[in-house]
Amino acid sequence: MRQSSRAISMGIALLFAIILSPATLFAQEASSEGWIQSQIDSLNEILGLIVSWIFFFLFYDFGTGLPVIIIVLVSGGFYYSVFFGWLSLRGFTHSIDVIRG
Repeated sequence: MRQSSRAISMGIALLFAIILSPATLFAQEASSEGWIQSQIDSLNEILGLIVSWIFFFLFYDFGTGLPVIIIVLVSGGFYYSVFFGWLSLRGFTHSIDVIRG
């Protein structure tokens, strides 16, 4: 009985020591030079160009004030609502009926 209570108190003390110890003990210094950083930089150069191209295409507005992505999403939503026979509206009333029981 004594040994188990001593083991528990030592475990609790160790847990508090770990939790309350300063985080700087476990920190590592950041190195700006290194293989991983060079790989990240080269990937950033490649993907940065691709992301900027996609951003330019999706948010181009053709002088209408609405980005292309908004026009595509709204027209697609309208098309599929007509195609499926306004299922979203019919399904809404059904979902309310299901919730009511």
